[in-house]
Amino acid sequence: MGKAVRMQFFVMVNKKEFKLAFSFTFCWALYCYWYEVKQQTGTDLMVYWDATQFYCGSNLHPLWYYFTFLFPILVVLPYATSYIVERANGTSILLISKMGVQRYILSKVIVCFIGGFLIIMLPFLINYILCQVTFPHTNNIMGAYYGTEGYDGMLTGTYYAIHVQNIQLPFLKLYLNYPHLYYIWYIVLLSTLSGVFGVILLCFSFLIRRGRIFLFIPLFVLLKLMNVLTEYSYKNAGSNPFSPLEVESMGYKEGPEYVCYNLLEYVNPFGERGQNTIYLFCVAAIIVTFCSICIKFAIKKEMRHIQGE
Repeated sequence: MGKAVRMQFFVMVNKKEFKLAFSFTFCWALYCYWYEVKQQTGTDLMVYWDATQFYCGSNLHPLWYYFTFLFPILVVLPYATSYIVERANGTSILLISKMGVQRYILSKVIVCFIGGFLIIMLPFLINYILCQVTFPHTNNIMGAYYGTEGYDGMLTGTYYAIHVQNIQLPFLKLYLNYPHLYYIWYIVLLSTLSGVFGVILLCFSFLIRRGRIFLFIPLFVLLKLMNVLTEYSYKNAGSNPFSPLEVESMGYKEGPEYVCYNLLEYVNPFGERGQNTIYLFCVAAIIVTFCSICIKFAIKKEMRHIQGE
């Protein structure tokens, strides 16, 4: 299997699609850094946000919103279209003859994940490091200054108005004790999600014969659906019963928990507080089941193709 993975990895890194995705993400990370340098020039040191707040992979960054539209395209490019392309030009037969059907399919899945992981991990890590060596470390977070009452409320969720399962900042202890590890952890999570999305789209390609352009559509639709469900849940959620501001106000209402369905928020530092572990486990189970079925289907299909059926 190791030899098959190395061969597939060599094919991937030499593909223009992988080079394009990596180059674009790298340039995007540098542009986000340059954007913040320009924005913060001349700012009083006393009102500076902490250096960690300028990381481009956070929804606190003003350009993150635009990246969410590019993300579904980037995860497809590294290797998700490779199966359809190799089947169309006949190279899949040559690779299968060297690896075997099962190793060919499984190594392709592994390398697809690695490709999606790398195009995010390396550029975004460089962006984070550049921010750390450029901007001051003030401990201020966007929306609250260090040491103020609002600062504690932002982290613990005391001032969060909506009823949610996990009210405090995810991995709060890690953030308080090791803030750099906290952000690196979230870079790894975002990179992992990129790799997982790439694998899902690759597995989807096992089910279709041609038309790699269609691989750019499912993730757009999925993320849009997640946003719609998130907005619906937010509008119908009840108030936070642990917030003194909500309990004392006239706007307090009973209602269900707010659930954030957008997976990008789960891999985002200071993401939405509506993160729900049950929902996350259900999504993970669905992804594993879907990919397993698609992989078995692809192996059987290639076996029949070799046998001339």
